[in-house]
Amino acid sequence: MPKQLPMISYFTLGVVNKQKAPAVFVRGREFFSLTYRESGSISIHSDRGDLYSPAGSITYIPRGLDYETEVLSSGTMHILHVYTADDTTLFGDAPLSCRPAAPTVFLENFQRAHSKFLASGIGFSCLSTVMRILSLAEESFDPTHLTPPPQLMRARCYMDEHFADSTLRIGELAAIRGVSEVYFRREFRRYFGTSPLDYIKQKRVEAAARMLETGLCNVTEAALQSGFESVAYFSAEFRRLVGKSPTEYVKSGGWLS
Repeated sequence: MPKQLPMISYFTLGVVNKQKAPAVFVRGREFFSLTYRESGSISIHSDRGDLYSPAGSITYIPRGLDYETEVLSSGTMHILHVYTADDTTLFGDAPLSCRPAAPTVFLENFQRAHSKFLASGIGFSCLSTVMRILSLAEESFDPTHLTPPPQLMRARCYMDEHFADSTLRIGELAAIRGVSEVYFRREFRRYFGTSPLDYIKQKRVEAAARMLETGLCNVTEAALQSGFESVAYFSAEFRRLVGKSPTEYVKSGGWLS
Protein backbone atom coordinates (compact mmCIF):
# COMPACT_ATOMS: atom_id res chain seq x y z
CA MET A 1 0.00 0.00 0.00
CA PRO A 2 1.46 3.41 -0.95
CA LYS A 3 2.60 5.59 1.91
CA GLN A 4 -0.02 8.12 3.00
CA LEU A 5 1.21 11.70 3.20
CA PRO A 6 0.15 13.81 6.19
CA MET A 7 -2.35 16.62 5.65
CA ILE A 8 -0.34 19.68 6.70
CA SER A 9 -2.70 22.34 8.03
CA TYR A 10 -0.22 24.84 9.47
CA PHE A 11 3.45 25.34 10.24
CA THR A 12 5.74 27.82 11.96
CA LEU A 13 9.44 28.55 11.56
CA GLY A 14 11.99 30.19 13.79
CA VAL A 15 15.55 30.47 15.04
CA VAL A 16 16.33 29.85 18.71
CA ASN A 17 19.50 30.41 20.71
CA LYS A 18 19.83 28.02 23.64
CA GLN A 19 22.23 28.41 26.54
CA LYS A 20 23.72 25.42 28.37
CA ALA A 21 21.15 24.35 30.96
CA PRO A 22 20.12 21.37 33.12
CA ALA A 23 17.54 18.89 31.89
CA VAL A 24 13.91 20.03 31.71
CA PHE A 25 10.71 18.07 31.11
CA VAL A 26 8.67 18.87 27.98
CA ARG A 27 5.10 17.63 27.81
CA GLY A 28 3.91 16.26 24.48
CA ARG A 29 3.00 19.02 22.05
CA GLU A 30 0.35 19.20 19.33
CA PHE A 31 2.84 19.54 16.49
CA PHE A 32 5.73 17.63 14.93
CA SER A 33 9.11 19.28 15.42
CA LEU A 34 12.03 19.21 13.00
CA THR A 35 15.17 21.16 13.85
CA TYR A 36 18.56 21.80 12.32
CA ARG A 37 21.25 22.40 14.92
CA GLU A 38 23.69 24.98 13.58
CA SER A 39 25.80 24.91 16.75
CA GLY A 40 25.71 23.49 20.25
CA SER A 41 24.36 20.12 21.35
CA ILE A 42 21.47 18.62 23.31
CA SER A 43 20.35 15.24 24.60
CA ILE A 44 16.79 13.92 24.60
CA HIS A 45 15.40 11.12 26.78
CA SER A 46 11.96 9.56 26.34
CA ASP A 47 10.22 6.21 26.73
CA ARG A 48 10.51 5.81 22.94
CA GLY A 49 14.27 6.23 22.84
CA ASP A 50 17.19 8.47 23.77
CA LEU A 51 19.26 10.50 21.38
CA TYR A 52 22.13 12.95 21.13
CA SER A 53 21.86 15.92 18.78
CA PRO A 54 25.21 17.64 18.02
CA ALA A 55 25.97 20.56 15.71
CA GLY A 56 25.21 19.78 12.08
CA SER A 57 22.41 17.35 12.88
CA ILE A 58 18.68 17.31 12.22
CA THR A 59 16.33 16.16 14.97
CA TYR A 60 12.72 15.00 14.79
CA ILE A 61 10.31 14.92 17.72
CA PRO A 62 6.90 13.33 17.05
CA ARG A 63 3.66 14.94 18.11
CA GLY A 64 2.45 14.11 21.62
CA LEU A 65 5.78 12.75 22.91
CA ASP A 66 6.73 13.56 26.50
CA TYR A 67 10.48 13.89 26.85
CA GLU A 68 13.33 15.34 28.87
CA THR A 69 15.93 17.50 27.16
CA GLU A 70 19.23 18.94 28.32
CA VAL A 71 21.24 21.63 26.56
CA LEU A 72 24.74 20.18 26.77
CA SER A 73 26.44 23.12 25.05
CA SER A 74 25.09 26.52 24.02
CA GLY A 75 24.14 27.03 20.40
CA THR A 76 21.66 27.96 17.71
CA MET A 77 18.95 25.82 16.16
CA HIS A 78 16.52 26.40 13.29
CA ILE A 79 13.05 25.05 14.00
CA LEU A 80 10.09 23.90 11.94
CA HIS A 81 6.85 23.00 13.73
CA VAL A 82 4.31 21.17 11.58
CA TYR A 83 0.62 20.79 12.45
CA THR A 84 -1.41 18.15 10.62
CA ALA A 85 -5.15 17.61 10.20
CA ASP A 86 -4.99 13.81 10.44
CA ASP A 87 -3.31 11.05 12.45
CA THR A 88 -0.53 10.39 9.93
CA THR A 89 2.98 10.92 11.30
CA LEU A 90 5.79 12.69 9.52
CA PHE A 91 8.67 10.27 10.18
CA GLY A 92 7.25 7.80 12.71
CA ASP A 93 6.43 7.76 16.41
CA ALA A 94 9.98 7.72 17.80
CA PRO A 95 12.42 10.65 18.08
CA LEU A 96 15.16 10.67 15.45
CA SER A 97 18.47 12.45 14.99
CA CYS A 98 21.17 12.15 12.36
CA ARG A 99 23.90 14.11 10.63
CA PRO A 100 22.81 14.51 6.99
CA ALA A 101 25.30 14.09 4.18
CA ALA A 102 24.98 17.77 3.21
CA PRO A 103 24.17 19.77 6.37
CA THR A 104 24.66 23.14 4.66
CA VAL A 105 21.76 22.32 2.34
CA PHE A 106 19.51 22.03 5.39
CA LEU A 107 20.83 25.26 6.85
CA GLU A 108 20.26 27.14 3.59
CA ASN A 109 16.71 25.80 3.19
CA PHE A 110 15.78 26.55 6.80
CA GLN A 111 17.11 30.10 6.41
CA ARG A 112 15.28 30.55 3.10
CA ALA A 113 11.99 29.25 4.50
CA HIS A 114 12.29 31.43 7.60
CA SER A 115 12.94 34.55 5.51
CA LYS A 116 9.87 33.83 3.38
CA PHE A 117 7.81 33.13 6.49
CA LEU A 118 8.79 36.47 8.04
CA ALA A 119 8.21 38.35 4.79
CA SER A 120 4.81 37.01 3.77
CA GLY A 121 3.71 34.31 6.19
CA ILE A 122 2.49 30.96 4.91
CA GLY A 123 2.44 31.23 1.14
CA PHE A 124 3.04 28.78 -1.66
CA SER A 125 6.67 29.86 -1.98
CA CYS A 126 7.31 29.30 1.73
CA LEU A 127 5.37 26.02 1.63
CA SER A 128 7.46 24.74 -1.27
CA THR A 129 10.66 25.34 0.71
CA VAL A 130 9.18 23.66 3.78
CA MET A 131 8.24 20.66 1.64
CA ARG A 132 11.81 20.60 0.35
CA ILE A 133 13.08 20.48 3.95
CA LEU A 134 10.70 17.63 4.78
CA SER A 135 11.74 15.76 1.63
CA LEU A 136 15.43 16.11 2.52
CA ALA A 137 14.71 14.98 6.08
CA GLU A 138 12.83 11.92 4.85
CA GLU A 139 15.83 10.93 2.73
CA SER A 140 18.25 11.59 5.59
CA PHE A 141 16.24 9.50 8.07
CA ASP A 142 16.00 6.59 5.61
CA PRO A 143 18.25 3.86 7.09
CA THR A 144 19.57 2.95 3.63
CA HIS A 145 20.98 6.49 3.34
CA LEU A 146 22.33 6.81 6.85
CA THR A 147 25.89 6.46 8.02
CA PRO A 148 25.92 4.82 11.46
CA PRO A 149 27.04 7.18 14.25
CA PRO A 150 30.66 6.67 15.35
CA GLN A 151 29.57 5.33 18.76
CA LEU A 152 27.39 2.70 17.08
CA MET A 153 30.23 1.68 14.77
CA ARG A 154 32.52 1.36 17.80
CA ALA A 155 29.94 -0.85 19.48
CA ARG A 156 29.73 -3.09 16.42
CA CYS A 157 33.54 -3.28 16.20
CA TYR A 158 33.56 -4.28 19.86
CA MET A 159 31.05 -7.03 19.03
CA ASP A 160 33.25 -8.22 16.15
CA GLU A 161 36.21 -8.49 18.51
CA HIS A 162 34.44 -9.94 21.57
CA PHE A 163 31.53 -12.02 20.22
CA ALA A 164 33.22 -15.21 21.52
CA ASP A 165 33.02 -13.88 25.08
CA SER A 166 30.02 -15.73 26.54
CA THR A 167 29.58 -12.98 29.17
CA LEU A 168 29.01 -10.28 26.51
CA ARG A 169 25.68 -8.55 27.17
CA ILE A 170 23.60 -6.05 25.19
CA GLY A 171 23.53 -3.71 28.18
CA GLU A 172 27.33 -3.53 28.04
CA LEU A 173 27.16 -2.60 24.36
CA ALA A 174 24.56 0.08 25.07
CA ALA A 175 26.90 1.56 27.66
CA ILE A 176 29.62 1.83 25.00
CA ARG A 177 27.12 3.73 22.86
CA GLY A 178 26.12 5.85 25.85
CA VAL A 179 22.38 5.17 25.50
CA SER A 180 19.67 3.00 27.02
CA GLU A 181 19.50 -0.67 26.06
CA VAL A 182 16.07 -0.23 24.41
CA TYR A 183 17.32 2.62 22.25
CA PHE A 184 20.52 0.76 21.35
CA ARG A 185 18.55 -2.27 20.16
CA ARG A 186 16.31 -0.10 18.00
CA GLU A 187 19.17 1.95 16.53
CA PHE A 188 21.26 -1.14 15.78
CA ARG A 189 18.39 -2.72 13.85
CA ARG A 190 17.71 0.57 12.09
CA TYR A 191 21.25 0.87 10.74
CA PHE A 192 22.29 -2.77 10.32
CA GLY A 193 18.99 -4.52 9.59
CA THR A 194 19.23 -7.02 12.45
CA SER A 195 19.09 -7.05 16.24
CA PRO A 196 22.37 -6.89 18.18
CA LEU A 197 21.68 -10.33 19.67
CA ASP A 198 21.07 -11.90 16.26
CA TYR A 199 24.23 -10.21 14.97
CA ILE A 200 26.27 -11.79 17.78
CA LYS A 201 24.70 -15.20 17.21
CA GLN A 202 25.45 -14.97 13.49
CA LYS A 203 29.11 -14.17 14.23
CA ARG A 204 29.33 -17.07 16.69
CA VAL A 205 27.77 -19.57 14.30
CA GLU A 206 30.08 -18.46 11.48
CA ALA A 207 33.12 -18.84 13.76
CA ALA A 208 31.96 -22.25 14.96
CA ALA A 209 31.43 -23.41 11.38
CA ARG A 210 35.01 -22.45 10.51
CA MET A 211 36.28 -24.39 13.51
CA LEU A 212 34.29 -27.46 12.50
CA GLU A 213 35.63 -27.21 8.96
CA THR A 214 39.22 -27.55 10.21
CA GLY A 215 38.44 -30.91 11.79
CA LEU A 216 40.39 -29.83 14.88
CA CYS A 217 37.31 -29.17 17.03
CA ASN A 218 34.33 -31.31 17.93
CA VAL A 219 30.84 -29.84 18.28
CA THR A 220 31.17 -29.11 22.00
CA GLU A 221 34.53 -27.38 21.61
CA ALA A 222 33.29 -25.30 18.67
CA ALA A 223 30.21 -24.26 20.63
CA LEU A 224 32.10 -23.15 23.74
CA GLN A 225 35.00 -21.50 21.91
CA SER A 226 32.64 -19.44 19.73
CA GLY A 227 30.80 -18.04 22.75
CA PHE A 228 27.80 -20.32 23.28
CA GLU A 229 27.23 -21.42 26.87
CA SER A 230 25.03 -24.38 25.93
CA VAL A 231 25.72 -27.01 23.27
CA ALA A 232 21.99 -27.62 22.86
CA TYR A 233 21.35 -23.92 22.25
CA PHE A 234 24.31 -23.77 19.87
CA SER A 235 22.96 -26.72 17.87
CA ALA A 236 19.50 -25.13 17.65
CA GLU A 237 20.88 -21.78 16.47
CA PHE A 238 23.28 -23.48 14.06
CA ARG A 239 20.41 -25.40 12.45
CA ARG A 240 18.27 -22.25 12.29
CA LEU A 241 20.95 -20.21 10.54
CA VAL A 242 22.72 -22.86 8.46
CA GLY A 243 19.88 -25.25 7.76
CA LYS A 244 21.76 -28.26 9.15
CA SER A 245 22.82 -29.49 12.56
CA PRO A 246 26.54 -29.10 13.36
CA THR A 247 27.03 -32.85 12.91
CA GLU A 248 25.23 -32.83 9.55
CA TYR A 249 27.29 -29.83 8.53
CA VAL A 250 30.55 -31.67 9.23
CA LYS A 251 29.38 -34.78 7.40
CA SER A 252 28.37 -32.76 4.34
CA GLY A 253 31.82 -31.19 4.08
CA GLY A 254 30.88 -27.79 5.53
CA TRP A 255 32.01 -24.61 3.82
CA LEU A 256 29.68 -21.71 4.36
CA SER A 257 29.49 -19.43 1.37
